[in-house]
Amino acid sequence: MTPVTLYHSLTTCINNKSYDLAVYNYFSASAYAYFDTLRVNDKTAHGIIDIVMKDSIWTLSALEQHNFENYLSQFLASEEKAKACSYLINKGMPHYTPDYMTKYGTKISNLNPKLYDELWKSTLVNYLKCNI
Repeated sequence: MTPVTLYHSLTTCINNKSYDLAVYNYFSASAYAYFDTLRVNDKTAHGIIDIVMKDSIWTLSALEQHNFENYLSQFLASEEKAKACSYLINKGMPHYTPDYMTKYGTKISNLNPKLYDELWKSTLVNYLKCNI
């Protein structure tokens, strides 16, 4: 699943009070979106992430957003975060082409796929702060 699909799933999860699923989807979407920004050099293409979030999680009421942010903060401060990291490590890097991002940019140039393993590891360690 792409970040677009995962971010758009959040409103349904939150409306159904499925906060654990919402957190996992948010965690995965954030990782994939960050990874995509590393493999798509065009900085103008990265702006699509904010647009996707405006169309998804930002459509929630202020209270719903606040409740989710609190739940997410508690999750990230708990041992559950390690489980989410393990989930992403076991799942491995995404293998889709970040078309949602490249269609938005103006000067597209993708990095060499040989670098993807290193970029995925950087996403896990430096961005998500997972222990590998």
